[in-house]
Amino acid sequence: MFNPNTFDELVPDRQVRREVGGVSDMTIWRWDRDPKMAELGWPPPVKIRKRKFRPRKQLEAFKANLLRQAVEGRW
Repeated sequence: MFNPNTFDELVPDRQVRREVGGVSDMTIWRWDRDPKMAELGWPPPVKIRKRKFRPRKQLEAFKANLLRQAVEGRW
């Protein structure tokens, strides 16, 4: 049975690129292969046909971790 509380929106990579600062396709490709980005919570892609998507909840957690790291790096 479908439970709407467990549903997670899938965000297309095109929108993901804008949300993380307007990075390029090549940057996303590198992040997919970078173990340091995986440690920060970079979500693996969900492939549907030839397009890639990222789960919204994992993407938001990654952005929060990235922000936290940037702030901690300043002190």
